Amino acid sequence: MLAALPVGAAWAQGPVITSVVPSANACAAARSGAVTVTFQDPLAAIAPVSLQVFSSQRGGRRTGATPAVRSANAVSFAPTPHPFVAGERVQATVSATGAGGAATRKVLQFTAAAGGTGSGTFLPGPDVPVGRGPANVVAGDVDGDGDLDLLAANFNTEVSVLLNGGRGTFSSAPSVTMSGDIRHLALADVDGDGDLDLLAPTYANGSGNLVGVRLNDGSGRFSGSQNVPVDQGPYGVATGDVDGDGDLDLLTANNARSTGTVSVRLNDGTGTFSGSHNVPVGRNPISVAVGDVDNDGDLDLLTANANSQTASVRVNNGAGVFGGGQEVPVVDPFTIAVGDVDADGDLDLVTVGRGEQASVRLNNGTGTFSGSQNVSVGPWSFGLAMGDVDGDGDLDIVSANANGGGPGTASVRLNNGAGIFSGNQEVSTGAITQGVALGDIDGDGDLDLLAANSTTAGTISVRLNGGTAAAAADSRNATLFSLFPNPASNVVTIAGTEPNAAVEVFDALGRRVAATRADASGAVVLQLPARLPTGIYLVRSGTQSVRLAVE
Repeated sequence: MLAALPVGAAWAQGPVITSVVPSANACAAARSGAVTVTFQDPLAAIAPVSLQVFSSQRGGRRTGATPAVRSANAVSFAPTPHPFVAGERVQATVSATGAGGAATRKVLQFTAAAGGTGSGTFLPGPDVPVGRGPANVVAGDVDGDGDLDLLAANFNTEVSVLLNGGRGTFSSAPSVTMSGDIRHLALADVDGDGDLDLLAPTYANGSGNLVGVRLNDGSGRFSGSQNVPVDQGPYGVATGDVDGDGDLDLLTANNARSTGTVSVRLNDGTGTFSGSHNVPVGRNPISVAVGDVDNDGDLDLLTANANSQTASVRVNNGAGVFGGGQEVPVVDPFTIAVGDVDADGDLDLVTVGRGEQASVRLNNGTGTFSGSQNVSVGPWSFGLAMGDVDGDGDLDIVSANANGGGPGTASVRLNNGAGIFSGNQEVSTGAITQGVALGDIDGDGDLDLLAANSTTAGTISVRLNGGTAAAAADSRNATLFSLFPNPASNVVTIAGTEPNAAVEVFDALGRRVAATRADASGAVVLQLPARLPTGIYLVRSGTQSVRLAVE
């Protein structure tokens, strides 16, 4: 359902969106592919039209330096001069006003494809020193040099910043001081200047209930003193354009009250936040995630409630006001993540916690979740990351396990493409592992693992994916090939493969159903077999693979 916000007469309708590419909630969008929104009517009859695109790991607001381009009836953004980062979450907001004054807004998220040589097997690696008691780690290119740096949330009022040398080796940069102890953090371009800023809630400790916002100067140096008031006991933080105005707002999960809340604070576009909307959720919410779970074109919120064995779902009215929803039964939740794990086009939820279980609950497309799949993971699973670690086009899960204070591990569980997870890989990390993140740390196109080890002499474990100690060549600017159209029914145009490369198509069981070869320019027109069943297929060329939906 596309969100149309009436203005004026009750019957007025905003411009009608007929298609969006990549599709909302796509798990393996081509990294070099354009974001394109097509309207039913020519854009000459629509004014104004805006498309804002935000990367979560490199470049922040991408439509600043390279604005979206209008054509006859579409607005489009091509990710130049560099493609989206492998495995990163991308968000786009489109808004348009018709001749009669009625407006349409739509917010969508998708995940850029990950491939490379990664098989989802992680190698032993270094444990990089950071500050005391890191509970969380995030990856993002904060210094603008094209590789992913790491930031650690330390339980001593500071955020450690470590800059990547390009192959997953890190050096320390100036740390960032907050007003209290930190348990979580987020990177997002909140001031819209094309770099990633830092947001960190300070857990209730007598210093106030605040979110520290520190702006990036583009070189990985953060400054400012804005501390945004929120409700009691802020723990988890998330960002997203919840009011559809083209900038990133902030949300915190607050766990100090007997009935937990999520604070929603709206951005004025410059990275200044205000508001007092606190949304009631379940008891002791630790983690918050945002995504369009009811498919109405805005971002909803979900929390993991540690003391109520539930995940709360609250739906958005399009203006950043949340209510209603569902309490979803899960097992001992601590952290929550959302993604389309069963390849049906909507967002499902996964939680982990103290019960040695990852709870997987599937969405029926309207924001109602059900199911009872609980996947065994390590003990005391405080952290959760979701990403395509084996490069097969679906979302896998990785949990960070504190193991009761002993040597930590990260559990890797692979998706079969239908939202069924299996495997028993336990990656050795440091002690008391609480946080985990995924990102292409060594620039080889696959997702590596970062784990935060919450000891007094804190460290971040760096574990590379795919059987190589480092990328053989600098592939930070490598692009995955693109498919058009996707979904498709008979013919697919493929661009961006290696010249004369073999191209193969596999079904969900790994059977090859089609094969061809690119021409000298790396392009090919692929004729799909007649009567090919509807479903998700994997198109593979060399070490790259992109998911294709056949309808």
